[in-house]
Amino acid sequence: MEDDEAVPRLLESLRTSDDAGVRNAAALKLSDMAVPELLDVVTVLLTDPRTVRSRGTLLYALGTGDYDCRPILGLLVDLALTGGWEVSRAAAGLVSQMEGEIDATEFDRARQRLLAADAEARRAREHRPAASADPERHAEVIQPLLELFAE
Repeated sequence: MEDDEAVPRLLESLRTSDDAGVRNAAALKLSDMAVPELLDVVTVLLTDPRTVRSRGTLLYALGTGDYDCRPILGLLVDLALTGGWEVSRAAAGLVSQMEGEIDATEFDRARQRLLAADAEARRAREHRPAASADPERHAEVIQPLLELFAE
């Protein structure tokens, strides 16, 4: 089995490479192969300073439906609120795809974070309309996520 032999090498490349292209290629290949360890490795990489400008593909690799992202709900919400365009939309997409029960404490933390971001965006619009932080993020990310978290 060629794939079985490739998995450890791909995981190692994903974990250790400083090259975003190498990491992205490894993540996508592991995702295509539905390798369970990918979720844990990508979770670590999403907080690694080396990946600050190259997290979109890592998130995309988790979006195949093979990965249960409920354990990283808080991280995904933070990325949706703070990441660049691609990262924020990819993280929001992963949140919107979640199925099943979510830990009540994690759900509440994520909801509170979204409510705070919503309030901040509204204050910014009211007090500094021309300098509003990111009206697109509010409309395309925060509001739709808040609808998912509505009680």
